[in-house]
Amino acid sequence: MKLPDGSILICDGELGLSEAFAEYASEQQRCHWHINRDLYHAMYQDGGRKADSKPIQDALAGALAIELPQEDFQSVSEQEKSDIEARMEKTEAAIDQLIGYFQGHGYEAAATYMRRAKIGMFGYVRRWLKWGLISPRASSMVERVSRELGRRIKKIAYGWSDKGVTKVARIILKRFANAGAWEDYWQKRMDIIGNVVIGVGNYKCSSQNLGQ
Repeated sequence: MKLPDGSILICDGELGLSEAFAEYASEQQRCHWHINRDLYHAMYQDGGRKADSKPIQDALAGALAIELPQEDFQSVSEQEKSDIEARMEKTEAAIDQLIGYFQGHGYEAAATYMRRAKIGMFGYVRRWLKWGLISPRASSMVERVSRELGRRIKKIAYGWSDKGVTKVARIILKRFANAGAWEDYWQKRMDIIGNVVIGVGNYKCSSQNLGQ
């Protein structure tokens, strides 16, 4: 399997997943939503309660939210890029302090969890700084696409061969990932010129027709 330069693995920290895909992805991004939510469970293992974890989770959510400019990467000044990188490094240093706090207060599970999470905490920032490519900070989009893919395949491709299901899956993913390119392809493929009017009962509508 060969993925293009700048590919990023977005996951919620399943054991072994990042190691398995390390050679394929240029960066790893740990899902920020899962990092914040699962921190409570990590603290709970060592006796922490919601009152203990809530202030830390709120502060962590604010620290993780490093927003990237919306304009074209080439239009962003070098000073702004440098400021973003500096904020990332400052936040990583704050995470190290948080890990030290957990260790000092007996939250060993939380300390281990945050130490592992830090590795891919700002993959989306590093990817942008190196390649100029925007990527999500959470796995919600990936999960939604996977859920929709499974739902559609079960509905329309039940009992199909592996080859047929693979083709359908590629079509679905293409429509999710690049709907515009999918429409452009069929516009050209069908040679649509759009000059037919169809009447159905009392209704009339303009319809696209085939040039051939």
